[in-house]
Amino acid sequence: MDIRETIPVRRSHIVTEQGEDGCLVLAYPRFPYRWLNKLFPMLSTYIHVPLEKYGSEIWNSIDGHSTVDEIAERIAKQFPEEQDIKNRAVTYIQQLHKDKFIWLKY
Repeated sequence: MDIRETIPVRRSHIVTEQGEDGCLVLAYPRFPYRWLNKLFPMLSTYIHVPLEKYGSEIWNSIDGHSTVDEIAERIAKQFPEEQDIKNRAVTYIQQLHKDKFIWLKY
């Protein structure tokens, strides 16, 4: 199946925060088990991944109902000046999936 026909869904353990620059920051637990935080108190509980403006818009478009192709179309309309933005949006979603921020419904 073509990835453009799949529906991206955010993973439930990912927390979305607003960054100082207005873009989003994704945060996820550093350890799979909470008790590990007590063994390593010097480390932050969450790992933070800042997104840029395109990534923030893509993340906000992932609603669990829209297909990858629909999201790419929406992003292309928001940023008409950007070259090849539709393919870049698809690639970005593939990377989010590879990095386990989202899962794909077929």
